Amino acid sequence: MAWIDKQSPAKGSRLARAITYAHNQKSYMSTYLEDGRCSLSNNAAENSIRSVTVGRRNWLFCDTTDGADASMILYSA
Repeated sequence: MAWIDKQSPAKGSRLARAITYAHNQKSYMSTYLEDGRCSLSNNAAENSIRSVTVGRRNWLFCDTTDGADASMILYSA
């Protein structure tokens, strides 16, 4: 954060917004860096919900209640 504190970007610029965001998230970033159990990637979480997100797109085309129920049973198994 020492580098960020030395910056003085133009007001309203993208860099200014990024620096403001970094300052606002400082406590969360510090916690993340101090806890060795945190993963650098969220791929496992994204992969676990992939079938739901793909299914959501397919459910848009269920023409009947029976079809929607069948899709729900298939994706919840």
